[in-house]
Amino acid sequence: MKKVFLWGCLMLSIIVVGYFLFASSLLTNKDDNLVFDVVSDTSSNNITDIEALEMPVFEIFTENSAPIESKREYINGKLSISNVSKNLELTNEPLQIRGRGLSSWYLIEKKSYRIKFKSKNNLLGQGKEKARNWTLLAMHYDKSFLRNEAAYFFASKLNGISFVSSSSFVELWLNGEYQGVYEVCDQIEVNKGRVDIDDSGEEEDIGYLVEINLFPEDEYNLIQTSNGETYEIKSNYVNSNQEKYIADYLSKCLKAIETRDRETIGNVIDIPSAVDCYIVEEFMKNHDVGGTSFYFTKPKGDKLYFGPIWDFDLSSGNADNDNQDPAFRSFKYTYVGNLYFTNIQQSSWFSALRKCDWFNDMVKKRWKEVRKYGLQTADHVEEMANKYKSSFERNFTKWPIFDQKILREPDEVLAIKSFGEQVDYLADWLRNRVIWLDDYFAGTAEDIKPKILVRKSVVRNRGQQGR
Repeated sequence: MKKVFLWGCLMLSIIVVGYFLFASSLLTNKDDNLVFDVVSDTSSNNITDIEALEMPVFEIFTENSAPIESKREYINGKLSISNVSKNLELTNEPLQIRGRGLSSWYLIEKKSYRIKFKSKNNLLGQGKEKARNWTLLAMHYDKSFLRNEAAYFFASKLNGISFVSSSSFVELWLNGEYQGVYEVCDQIEVNKGRVDIDDSGEEEDIGYLVEINLFPEDEYNLIQTSNGETYEIKSNYVNSNQEKYIADYLSKCLKAIETRDRETIGNVIDIPSAVDCYIVEEFMKNHDVGGTSFYFTKPKGDKLYFGPIWDFDLSSGNADNDNQDPAFRSFKYTYVGNLYFTNIQQSSWFSALRKCDWFNDMVKKRWKEVRKYGLQTADHVEEMANKYKSSFERNFTKWPIFDQKILREPDEVLAIKSFGEQVDYLADWLRNRVIWLDDYFAGTAEDIKPKILVRKSVVRNRGQQGR
């Protein structure tokens, strides 16, 4: 009996030792056989017990572990996705990756990326269609991580906006090093399930996707409208006649708005899209709306449509000017519809449309219909924060930035020292914004009129067309 007992103990010891030897073998990451099951804690930059993580896990290895140093030149790599349902897993999926962003690429250590697959992929099953191009956003300016998510959630409820980016959160390891939480979003581009227009052909009236860009880094694909603003054509085009056509059409729309006549404007602009986009931008109080990351779509043979919306990290109380003007950060007061320029622009389009009484009436009526979604957005923010609380907090172990001014955070945000309190600030701001806009559109809340300054635009000589 004693021998049987000792033999059983020996066998158990062998099994245990064998298990740990097997587990340790999983720590080796090879380009051709990436495994993520069990490794050490994030303080050593490795993946922790995957089953304990809340978010999907992205692990990207670049070719020869090359650093990503350019936002223009792609480098080759492979992506594996785990901690998701079996049908969403990827193993060593070939891709190309480069940096992305304007100020964020140059000013902060945690970088955002653009990834491009060899073949189309519906990443995490979140898109409407498969696509090759996706974005990994660092969201380093937004210490709640949830301002983009809030804007996209709200906008998805408004049928005047034809396409709203999908959004998911993941934890990213790059070449074996933990990078923190990233937001996976669609690339704003012409594609089925995204901006679904036909931009093929040599004739002038094809489909166009354009972005206002007062701070272009390149000379290519730029056009200028009659009011001196610079736009970048983001869709494909092949000749200068097409470039001139869309520049002239935008100018035609701006001149139509100057008439304040509803029929004249409605002949060239889809007004419901303008109303819904204005409500999203004003509700979120987006500071980038007049300078960059604001898009227009012109389908072939159709009017100009406002949208898609994009980039809300500098919104909803997370941005200020140098003078700490309450018009910038407070949940009170209009912002998007005011025409003035400091370091960040307001929208000349919305400011001009707000001079039309009939447009304001449409906005007031539409706000009554959609205000409930503003309150739902605040609830959604809290739900997402609770769902992924540990992952979000782990990001700030990697990046301890609560006491740092990354770009334009107001004093109220800088005073907040935890992720949970950042979320509370955002959710409270959104709820108070709904209440203030209720009063404002009802005529019982007083707005302020900041000092009007001259709008500016960076204008460069246009270079070659196409991409």
